Amino acid sequence: MSKNSKNNKGFTLPELMVSMSIIGTIGVMSADKLDSLIPTARDTQRQANIRQVQTALEIYHLYNNKYPETGFCNKPTEKGWDILEKKLSNNSSSKEVYIPKFPDDPLDDNKYYFSYCSDGEIYKISYKLEATGDKVIEQGL
Repeated sequence: MSKNSKNNKGFTLPELMVSMSIIGTIGVMSADKLDSLIPTARDTQRQANIRQVQTALEIYHLYNNKYPETGFCNKPTEKGWDILEKKLSNNSSSKEVYIPKFPDDPLDDNKYYFSYCSDGEIYKISYKLEATGDKVIEQGL
């Protein structure tokens, strides 16, 4: 057995550098994909918030035979959303609470507002989604 034949169990410097550069490239590519998923996740939260509010509206309607009124329901407004919050949540002057905590926008940005209007018979809820641009979505009965 000669002195030059030793049993090396480690990696060489070039092997480590190549593997680290591959891992770094994969990390950068996946971080870019993650940035595009975050607005979609917030939009999913917005839609879940709206479903939660709609459930509270239906419970309110069940007990009161009408939806919380904001006047003539032509176009949903942010002021209408504030009225709705006062009627359904813990901020209500009545003893009934239809939703324990009224949902906020996940981004807390006025750009993606929620709005509401109702004449007591029908209601409309409007909100914007982040991932699809400034598209306003109206839901209602």
